[in-house]
Amino acid sequence: MAAAAMAVAVHAQQHQQGCNLLLNGLCWADRHVGTPGAFAADDGYSYSFYRFNRRRGWEATGEVKSWRSATVNESYGWLSDSSPCPKGWRLPLLGEYRALSNGSQPIGGVWAAAGERGNEVPGKFFGPNANTCSLPNNMEGCAFFPASGYRNLSDGGLRFQGSYGYGWSSTQAGATIAYFLGFNCSGSNPGGVNKAYAFPVRCVRWGLTGSAIVVEK
Repeated sequence: MAAAAMAVAVHAQQHQQGCNLLLNGLCWADRHVGTPGAFAADDGYSYSFYRFNRRRGWEATGEVKSWRSATVNESYGWLSDSSPCPKGWRLPLLGEYRALSNGSQPIGGVWAAAGERGNEVPGKFFGPNANTCSLPNNMEGCAFFPASGYRNLSDGGLRFQGSYGYGWSSTQAGATIAYFLGFNCSGSNPGGVNKAYAFPVRCVRWGLTGSAIVVEK
């Protein structure tokens, strides 16, 4: 089978089995996590923010009134018991986020302003078809990450939403620092940050079972 025909066949198989983006055998969920145990209801700002290794979710928009300044000081990465991912899914490792960025065409993904390619909010398309995919029905070989911003560790205030996107990995750099993927219109790079910040969570799993298993109503 020719390489082009094989690629089409692989993408068709992934789509039929519910996985739009499969890289090196790893299926990337189509959306961030919303409430714990469920994916967000849409591709906009319906996800939740999470502190590292914590299952408590915080709203993606507006002010939060129950926020408490806290220190997360632990000698381990994100534990499965604390994961907000739906059953059968987990947080990506740092190396898996690097593979996502490097496996995109072009490398680092493609930024899209709100409404540019069917996306309700600004963000980035990742995957081998990042140059051509669009929401909601042309996403084979792609995943869209909204420009989420984050919630500040001290006051829970929303920062940089619409300009920068973030996603926790399950990999820690130290007792108080963990790794994440960060991106904007200029690039995509992993980094390390205090675990008490709140970022979105994107989940992965091995195989072709897709992300439409549990979705918020």
